[in-house]
Amino acid sequence: MTVLLTGETGTGKELLAQAIHNASSRADRPFVSVNVAAIPETLVEAEFFGAAPGAYTGAERKGRDGKFKSADGGTLFLDEIGDMPLQLQVKLLRVLQEREIEPLGSDKPVKVDVRIIAATNVDLEKRVKEGSFRADLYYRLNVLSIALPPLRQCIADLEEISARLLNDVVISGAYPNARITPSGLSALSHYGLARQWPGIAQYPGTRADPIRFRPADRRRFCPYPPRWPHRQGTGTGEALGRGRALRRGGTGVRKADPRTRA
Repeated sequence: MTVLLTGETGTGKELLAQAIHNASSRADRPFVSVNVAAIPETLVEAEFFGAAPGAYTGAERKGRDGKFKSADGGTLFLDEIGDMPLQLQVKLLRVLQEREIEPLGSDKPVKVDVRIIAATNVDLEKRVKEGSFRADLYYRLNVLSIALPPLRQCIADLEEISARLLNDVVISGAYPNARITPSGLSALSHYGLARQWPGIAQYPGTRADPIRFRPADRRRFCPYPPRWPHRQGTGTGEALGRGRALRRGGTGVRKADPRTRA
């Protein structure tokens, strides 16, 4: 069954694709990931379908296997499918229908058994209406559609997500005693809501960059940029002050002024 994953950048589409592959009967076969937008248009056909010996100037003498052949028996993950050129969309549609490919420079079709998982962060229905994406290919890909929500819509899951990521940091050995304090988790929640954070699934740097060293091997998360503007009515002003206090080495809790006591 072909799967179409939709969602903003950073929501973990490739991670989910890998999980789907690992849980399938194809788990012991290859999982091949391709970023469609990263392949030069002049090489895209050979990259996907392979090339016969001497198919073009500079081609390998022995020919080459394309991504479909490399993924034979397994799963081919097509990321950013919305950026696929129209001429390649026609060939991909044929692969989905006939289960065969035709390498560049060859007139002999080659049978392949590949499961396609496609992903996009654009509105494919809109692109179909605009004429930049084929309607028949869209319906072929959209057999099972899974929409991945951004992190700002999953703030209730932030504690579990943070615990998993922090566990990865501890296992790596870089920070064996690392932990997140309640105030740090609260700061991340405010940050996710106020900054409209799309996600952290594919940004390893965001897991480590906010960490600040503390005495006794304690770590506190301080995700606020120095010039982050205050927003009225969102509760971010208090969080911003806490973030600044944490960067200075404080607790983020404001002490009462003794002059105001009764």
